[in-house]
Amino acid sequence: HEHEFAAGFCKKLGLRHRTIEMPSDPIVVRRHLTTFFENAVAPCTDHAMIPMIIAVAESGVRVGGIVDGSGNDSYMGYLPSRDDRIKMKYRVRGRWLAKLVAQATRVDSKINYLARPKSSTTIPGRRLRPHETRSIYREAIDTDDYWYEHTRHTAGLSDLDATALGLIRLTEGAFSNDKVRWTAQALGMKALLPFCDPDLAAYCFNLPVQFRYNEETRTNKVLLRQLLAEKIGYDEEVVGKGFFAFDGAAFMETNADFVRDEINSCSLWAPAIVKHVDEWLAAIPRRPFLFHVLLPLFVVSGWHNHSRFLSR
Repeated sequence: HEHEFAAGFCKKLGLRHRTIEMPSDPIVVRRHLTTFFENAVAPCTDHAMIPMIIAVAESGVRVGGIVDGSGNDSYMGYLPSRDDRIKMKYRVRGRWLAKLVAQATRVDSKINYLARPKSSTTIPGRRLRPHETRSIYREAIDTDDYWYEHTRHTAGLSDLDATALGLIRLTEGAFSNDKVRWTAQALGMKALLPFCDPDLAAYCFNLPVQFRYNEETRTNKVLLRQLLAEKIGYDEEVVGKGFFAFDGAAFMETNADFVRDEINSCSLWAPAIVKHVDEWLAAIPRRPFLFHVLLPLFVVSGWHNHSRFLSR
């Protein structure tokens, strides 16, 4: 829905604008992603990873760089959304109770999600819990230990600051940025992350609060919004503040054979993976959140199966 706005802004800035559709042919998708798996130095499980790889591949552009705005939420002030605040309020308290609830509920259920440590509920997506991971990867460590330590470390901070710290350390620090870095590297291009420039990050982080976020109106990036309005006529009342959305469930349905082949042929996983993958792929139409469970398994498997950087 932002196509026309983006085209108009690009025209004002003297840039070419082009919209690229996700290919519907599974053969094309398999070719693009396999090429990435072969040439990437590491995998990334950001949900924007797949559309970024395919969009750049389909564009035909092979010179220059990929510009990404990661970092602006963190350094200009991230305000937890209404959903974020509800998750923090109603999460299951008590480590042993949370563990029991997690083991008794489906991985993609809301109650299972709320049984995660407080800090981990600030990170988007639904991942396998430690007891689920060990059934398919015997060397798995208990990641909840990290999250509980992170929660303890941020105990004295407001929800706003605790969430921002989690985003800086985890989401922006690696999870988001890696999709740009590895995609660019695999295609011989540059990754450009202007908001992660040390000087710009320090400038944004040290701005007076009123230029970073407005708690009364629940809006952040106040100075950036002002800059966009002045320079390119950005009207946030008309355009709105969207977020990137990828229909991962539809991707898994359309490319089920490819996903199944890569995961089941990966030597990292225990034999139980075959049964789990078949069950999850079959359930995707009814339980679309299973995309978040399948995505990291698929990306890690594809990279492990094909990467030229791994010794065989």
